[in-house]
Amino acid sequence: MSFQYFALQPPMALTATAKQKLKLAIDVLGYNTITVQGRRLTAGGAGSTVILEHAPVLEDSAFQAIVAGDTWDLSVNGNLTKVYSGTHRYIRWNATRAGGGVNPVFLLDIVARPV
Repeated sequence: MSFQYFALQPPMALTATAKQKLKLAIDVLGYNTITVQGRRLTAGGAGSTVILEHAPVLEDSAFQAIVAGDTWDLSVNGNLTKVYSGTHRYIRWNATRAGGGVNPVFLLDIVARPV
């Protein structure tokens, strides 16, 4: 069984609330299960979070949380591992940067298993 690695987001300082650009969303068509691995390299202010989103088409308005209410708090948790099955075709992140003066730094990777 083979797996595919995708770098969803190389290390990045979150300086403002942002969504991953559409052209950088990962196409996981043909993959049954994806494992998202996140690492927080620098903690941010309380309330800085990342939500993982998916969409069947590559349009901003089509993206929604993979699991409603499933957020990664960048001020508390050092690492993230989530396993999802049955996602839509495209995956991206959507992040909120809260106050506190410190810009959180994080990265996200995906390991995908084919159908």
